[in-house]
Amino acid sequence: MHLPSKPVRIGTVLTGKGVQWHAAPYLVFRVTLGEVECIFEELGEDWCLTDKLLARDVANSRIHHTELSIPICVALQVAIVRLLKCWSIKPTAVTSHSSGEIAAAYAVGALDLDQAMATASTAPPWRGK
Repeated sequence: MHLPSKPVRIGTVLTGKGVQWHAAPYLVFRVTLGEVECIFEELGEDWCLTDKLLARDVANSRIHHTELSIPICVALQVAIVRLLKCWSIKPTAVTSHSSGEIAAAYAVGALDLDQAMATASTAPPWRGK
């Protein structure tokens, strides 16, 4: 593989709902999603991210319900940002739509992982530990 001599410039578009996928294979995804699960548990979410993503029965997973799809999509987009970063791919520009703005803020360093997931979480703040 030939690597460029200078950093590759890349822009990203981060969406709202619709990018959740139940079989994200990369280890970086799984590590990130494990961290997110811990954050969601601390925030008081009453569902498990990995269970929702790996559910074989999509109809009963509720993955497309807004209260799940927003935090799931943000988690997946953050995992994508982290995966690209481990390949030394960093966006030079970011744009977003809807809840994708949370992942975009993470991508540019305006939010850390805890802040991004707290923003995406639909759990009431009083349910957190």
